[in-house]
Amino acid sequence: MRRAFLCLSLLWLASCAQLKKEDLLTYDVSAESPDRYLGLPLKSGQIVVSGSQSTMGIVLAVMAENFSPYEHAGVLSIEADGVYVYEQFASTRPHMSGPPTDAMEGQVRRRPLGAFIRNYPYVAIYEHDTVALEPVHAYARARMEDKTPFDAYFDYSSHETLYCTEYVALALEAGGHASFQPLMNRNNPSLKVVTDWMGISNRILRVNALVESARPVALLSTKFSPQQLRLAFELKRELHRRFTCDQKFGNLVYWGNSRLNLRDAPKKFLEQGMTLFSDYTQEQDQQVIQREVRQLANRLLGEFSIESSYGACTCSDPGCGYAGR
Repeated sequence: MRRAFLCLSLLWLASCAQLKKEDLLTYDVSAESPDRYLGLPLKSGQIVVSGSQSTMGIVLAVMAENFSPYEHAGVLSIEADGVYVYEQFASTRPHMSGPPTDAMEGQVRRRPLGAFIRNYPYVAIYEHDTVALEPVHAYARARMEDKTPFDAYFDYSSHETLYCTEYVALALEAGGHASFQPLMNRNNPSLKVVTDWMGISNRILRVNALVESARPVALLSTKFSPQQLRLAFELKRELHRRFTCDQKFGNLVYWGNSRLNLRDAPKKFLEQGMTLFSDYTQEQDQQVIQREVRQLANRLLGEFSIESSYGACTCSDPGCGYAGR
């Protein structure tokens, strides 16, 4: 028991160790600032977004009409004792019945940027040149100080509780950005059954709306090289492309152990997809990446030749997107 506790303590200390520039496999910045954290051109009020290939990352991606590799957002804060990300975050408490949204609790929190970068497969930082950053930063801090609760139902009509993109959107509006409007979820009856059960709104503000007019500052990853990131984005995009409006949500995920899990076929697709190219230091043409990803998807998930599935019921077989072979 004592040895196990020591091992866990060492792992915890390693995860909390100061992030260094050499820890980053992807370090793509607009301009380096040697006197700043990790040499990044950071300012309070910049927007930090992150993405993953986790089950929830995939679910949030396919729910949206337009694809985005990112699903979470926060606001950067440079303070006397370090650089932080203010984010609206929640966890799910143990529950025996009912939708998981009913068991979600959280509020705005402050997390060190280094820990934030380590926690996600990839992180990007953006800046709105036409937005005043100080009010953005002030709004973000104020919501942490008043402990604004997390909105598990993604209801944008009331701002008494907030979800992550809503929180960042209101911060940007405080800095002078035009008002944001949430968009309808994907036109998929099977998805609507699930979101209705969970009480989730049919209109959600997506991460891509927060950054579409912003200037990229940095793309960072401790887990993926730039080539691997392009591949990860394309794999996620392919699952999104296959989620036609007649696709069954249950072909993608299932409920087990009180959480959503990816089905074996899409899970295998993501795992094998990351091994498509053996040399991740050699940059591949994007068309080559897309071709290899789609060929793998056809082998593992079934033939699928639709060029664009956005909003269209064009797949005659309800399982053709993810059913596998």
